[in-house]
Amino acid sequence: MIGDGGYPCLSQPITLLTPYREPLWSPVEARFNRHHAKARSVIERAFGIIKASTILHNICLHNVDILDPVEEEQGPADVQQNGEHLRAAIAAVLSAPRIRAPHLQDHDY
Repeated sequence: MIGDGGYPCLSQPITLLTPYREPLWSPVEARFNRHHAKARSVIERAFGIIKASTILHNICLHNVDILDPVEEEQGPADVQQNGEHLRAAIAAVLSAPRIRAPHLQDHDY
């Protein structure tokens, strides 16, 4: 697990990795802190999305705004239902050459 600087860095009873405290003594510590901050940012945004979804769900329930499930139409029998076609499409998009705008930052998490 990762935590902010308000927690101690632990290996027992659970592993909790926190950033190095200032002043940093090496480029390795600075690099670790940058990657740690990126990972925490992704996690915090995910929790924000979950929280917003929960609030919207509760608003819908409060206003009795409930949709009945819609049955999907059955496609042709030869359509793959195991997700391989979706995986292949996503893999093709991810492996296509990308043109990077100079103002966009790489995300390596």
